[in-house]
Amino acid sequence: MADEYSYKDIAYLHSNKELRTIPEDILRQADLVYKLLDLSYNKIARLEDHIAAFKALRNLDLSNNQLKTLPDSFSALQNLEVLNLANNQLDTFPIVLTKLPKLKRLNLKGNSIQFLPPEIEKLQDLNHLELGFNPLKALPPTLATIQSLKTLICTNNSFDAFPEVLLEMEQLQHVKQLDLEFRLKLPNRSLDLLFKVLRHLRKQKATLKTKKAAFEILFTETCQQERADVLPLLLVNYVTFSQVVRTYIVNNYSSPLRAESIISILGTTEWMDVEALDGSKVLINEVRPSTTHVVLGRTMNKQLLELLNDQLFFVSEKEVLAFLSPKQPADWLKEHHNKLLDLLMSNQNENVELALQLSKNNALLDDMLTELLMAYTAVDAGNTGLRSSIKEVFYRRIPDFEYLTLPNASFQFYTPNKTEHYIFQGIKNITNQTDAWDGLKIAHHLFKEYGVAYTYILEYSSIEAEELWLKQFLEGDTMSLTSLPKLNRLPKSIPCFSKIRRLNLSACNFRQFPDVSLLLQLPNLEEIDLRENPISFVPRDLFELISAYRIFLSK
Repeated sequence: MADEYSYKDIAYLHSNKELRTIPEDILRQADLVYKLLDLSYNKIARLEDHIAAFKALRNLDLSNNQLKTLPDSFSALQNLEVLNLANNQLDTFPIVLTKLPKLKRLNLKGNSIQFLPPEIEKLQDLNHLELGFNPLKALPPTLATIQSLKTLICTNNSFDAFPEVLLEMEQLQHVKQLDLEFRLKLPNRSLDLLFKVLRHLRKQKATLKTKKAAFEILFTETCQQERADVLPLLLVNYVTFSQVVRTYIVNNYSSPLRAESIISILGTTEWMDVEALDGSKVLINEVRPSTTHVVLGRTMNKQLLELLNDQLFFVSEKEVLAFLSPKQPADWLKEHHNKLLDLLMSNQNENVELALQLSKNNALLDDMLTELLMAYTAVDAGNTGLRSSIKEVFYRRIPDFEYLTLPNASFQFYTPNKTEHYIFQGIKNITNQTDAWDGLKIAHHLFKEYGVAYTYILEYSSIEAEELWLKQFLEGDTMSLTSLPKLNRLPKSIPCFSKIRRLNLSACNFRQFPDVSLLLQLPNLEEIDLRENPISFVPRDLFELISAYRIFLSK
């Protein structure tokens, strides 16, 4: 009998030795083989019954051999915890493996296995199962009974549809290893969210139908589950998921608001000041027989959920605000349009508040959303009430505003220490989210006030608009762009100024000679001043093209 030292510390390594069977000397010491028997990268095509002699073995590596089956005697390895059968020639799952109760890690990667048998549920200690590079078409429902299974790897599978059993396997980690993104077009980020939701639903003891609803709402265009199976999803408080669920419910269980409608608001609202709403039309956190419509707040609890029934319709906060406070015609306020803009652009909290009060619910605000954005960034960080009022205007007027990212309380489009690059990126990152915000309008304002954001103007203006803007730099037959220190390329509209004789680009940021194809479109050009530019190289043949010009360069 082997001593304790031998059992715990001896590993038998016989990898890559051209073996076709287990060597006799290893078989004679079978009772000593406890920690590891490594027979990988050999040519073993068949295991004889004497494999049963390794009763104490914990870890067996048979990867990269030629095995097509495993003998029934393999079941004698009752202490086996780790088994590697990767890259063999197995075309079916060896059923004998289900008789190994202590098995924790099983690697079947790179075989020809098309399905797993229901009996796999007997491996209740299994925590790691690798099935990659097998032509798997499905997973058995019984796989969900193995609650210890944390890692399931299905790389390069042949799934035609999402394996429904995964909805009951919320304990899985690293869901990217399921490899569902390429073949089934299920993004890994959304899968991560799904499994977080499934773990939450498990705590709530949700039904499989509700779990299916979660999957269908996240990944498909239609949800096949009943309303009663969808509504429990409101108890899951992950922001991204909550938005998707609420949007689905409002879109699918809705009805237009009418004069006789009674609205129940359940939970904390995002945009509405409930105290300012018409009490004859609105109920707060209660549902009466007279209730026709429900607004779902940011968070829900079981008590509020129990108030819902199939006769109720759902509406968004935006619909309720439009219903209770419809937009007023802009006509009477148009003559004050410029005064309102001056108030919004004054960078004074009290002026912005006054502008909002004067124009409250007025359609004229639809044309002032960019100015409101600039006002929003100028409001003191501590004035949350005013910021919320501006956000409500955005919410009512910008499609899908709830999915946009507003700048944080400390953000400014311009501060003296911001570089031209960061000003450009700040405008771009915020305004590219929606057509409601005009980045060029912001850039022109910043240039007028501070002489910055010109790189944004030159990048995004049309040729016609850029030409109008460039005229301010033209004096007689000279265009001077020296006040644009970060300018590194010629404006695309420069050929429109055909009368230019002198082009002053000194103290700009040209690192190479300006675009000759644009210069050659200026028939009267005689002089180019490029002094104090970081130009490090000028091609020799360049001067053959522009030999008629006087060119000034720094040494």
